[in-house]
Amino acid sequence: MTTHMTRRLGAAVLISALLPAGCLARTPESPAGAAPTPPSLVLTSPEPTPSSTTDATLAASDLSWHLHGRPEFSSVATDPAGTGLVLYWYGPEPASELSALAATYPEVVVEVHGTDYLPRDLQDLASDLLITEEASGVGAVSVRPDGSGLDAFVHGGLSNQSLAAMEVRLSESTGVPVTVESGAPVPAM
Repeated sequence: MTTHMTRRLGAAVLISALLPAGCLARTPESPAGAAPTPPSLVLTSPEPTPSSTTDATLAASDLSWHLHGRPEFSSVATDPAGTGLVLYWYGPEPASELSALAATYPEVVVEVHGTDYLPRDLQDLASDLLITEEASGVGAVSVRPDGSGLDAFVHGGLSNQSLAAMEVRLSESTGVPVTVESGAPVPAM
């Protein structure tokens, strides 16, 4: 990943974090003592065009299709601008697939992020937890898209203290970070 790309992504994340928070700034046109007005958003890079956004979406679909089933593959998503991709991958980058993608979609930049754990191992742990922790109320377990651990969802209204204790127990038993939240899907009858 280039420094230029990192700065662009960082700015996009910063802008998306600040705008919903209702940040206001006084513009040069605001008279003294006037209430601040919402800032104008000035993009320093070109706005995504419909074709670049479409290319990124198609590239993500193609890359997912080619990597599906590989144990190193965690996920792929469009970047915050919608013009590039972020691939979460374990181990050496899939060079041949990335080269083929670059040939088909030359304008789509792919940023590869290494995962902490082999995604296939996380999938196996998620399946095991769903079975072994059913009596504890676990109704769903998912692999985090970035491959950093698991998210478990439980039935019922456990206290925050009980959820925290379950997180510690499951993280220790699996050897990977596990978050536990209320709100598992209700099984069909």
